[in-house]
Amino acid sequence: MSNLVCTLQVDLGDRAYPIYIGSDLISNPEFFAQHIKGSRVMVVSNTTVAPLYLEQLKKALVDFNVSEVILPDGEEFKTLDVLNQIYTALLENRFDRTCTLIALGGGVVGDMTGYAAASYQRGVNFIQVPTTLLSQVDSSVGGKTGVNHPLGKNMIGAFHQPQAVIADTLTLNTLPDRELSAGMAEVIKYGLINDAEFFEWLEEHMEALMAVTWSYWLRRFVVLVRIKRKLLLQMKRNRANEPCSIWAIPLVMRLRRAWAMANGCMARLLVRVWLWRQICRVDWVGLMIIKSTKSMIC
Repeated sequence: MSNLVCTLQVDLGDRAYPIYIGSDLISNPEFFAQHIKGSRVMVVSNTTVAPLYLEQLKKALVDFNVSEVILPDGEEFKTLDVLNQIYTALLENRFDRTCTLIALGGGVVGDMTGYAAASYQRGVNFIQVPTTLLSQVDSSVGGKTGVNHPLGKNMIGAFHQPQAVIADTLTLNTLPDRELSAGMAEVIKYGLINDAEFFEWLEEHMEALMAVTWSYWLRRFVVLVRIKRKLLLQMKRNRANEPCSIWAIPLVMRLRRAWAMANGCMARLLVRVWLWRQICRVDWVGLMIIKSTKSMIC
């Protein structure tokens, strides 16, 4: 296994931070110590990820006073009630504003830890250690944090940038097939919206990617995060282009975000195909109205 590590910088002025991408990073103190300002660290994980990687992470934190809080696993627990478990652990252990939180897990853990960091004592530092494909290529980058409300997904939250994102690709070895597929949906979306060449490469190598063939992932992981970083910087320059929040009913909130996104893309594609077919049934009339309808279709 290659020990090659790639570092990307998210340029946000005084909120800039690095993204480390490679294997065997979780237990390496080199990637953590420089981003932890105080002596106390609170690791937030869940009941699925903690048994797999918490002890490895602690090896990288031997020079710090480390506490931990383990949350239940699942989107249904991304709530204010469960978020309070983080606040309670911080207060019971008398953590002050010099502490650092570390999110060890997927998107739910990252979002909740980030929001706890944004709001605890009006803001403390945190580090993202994403362990799913979806969180490594998407949710850990950009500073979006928050929790769900019964009337909407991610309706309570804040923008709070991490001190660093440490993406250990070896964590994908323990990822269930469904989670890998959810992350792959996000990967495909990036190709569709921003990089046609990358999308073509995905089509050619999908079988190897889904088999978690590391020679493919390690070569292309950087491409994914670069695309995410590019989109983030574009949104920073023009907030008008930022996607609108999606209001969700409880049934929709039970879906994996990436599954919902993938199904939504498919539905949109089918609608576009149907509309074009209806237009093309009318010969010259269809040609006349294509321009006027194209903006609605797209």
